Amino acid sequence: MEQVLSYAINSKEVGIFAILFIVLLAWVLRTNDQRENRYLNVIDKYGDQIYGQVTATDGKVDRLKEDVDDLKTDVGVIKSDVSKIMGTK
Repeated sequence: MEQVLSYAINSKEVGIFAILFIVLLAWVLRTNDQRENRYLNVIDKYGDQIYGQVTATDGKVDRLKEDVDDLKTDVGVIKSDVSKIMGTK
């Protein structure tokens, strides 16, 4: 890095533009790293919250499935009783 910087300073052909490019590149890399760390923190924070909500919802879905199965059984019994009363099969 130091060699590139000293070449850019001493070279009349590239000079200030090379220095500006190197400074801009270093700044972009630093800010990208900071942004990535913020994104990772947000993902970790909300990922844990979403996981908690999914696991809480999972139990509710299982109970609803059992209730629906019970209702289906009850409807089958009611249909059977109604068909016996009506004299149809």
